[in-house]
Amino acid sequence: MRIRKQFTIFIFTAFTALLLAAYACSKQAPANGDDFEMDAATLVKYRGKAENVTIPSGVTSIGDYAFDYYELKTIMISKRTKIRTSTFRNAQITYID
Repeated sequence: MRIRKQFTIFIFTAFTALLLAAYACSKQAPANGDDFEMDAATLVKYRGKAENVTIPSGVTSIGDYAFDYYELKTIMISKRTKIRTSTFRNAQITYID
């Protein structure tokens, strides 16, 4: 009985560690094309979970509220990309380049 209890605790601990690792990886994963809702060359909404985002090179403008309420560490944007005044409304961004 004691071995069964120890085994159950081990399985629970291992499963919890895997879940935490998967969550940490999802927050650090780079943004991909599926994370961006586009209308032609305008980024309408970012739907990803990455903390470090690079706006794709073909984006010419970013719409209002595209990053509303997002927490980002860094965002890389081309100097030629037009940004609206409310693009990053209520967003927490550490660094923009």
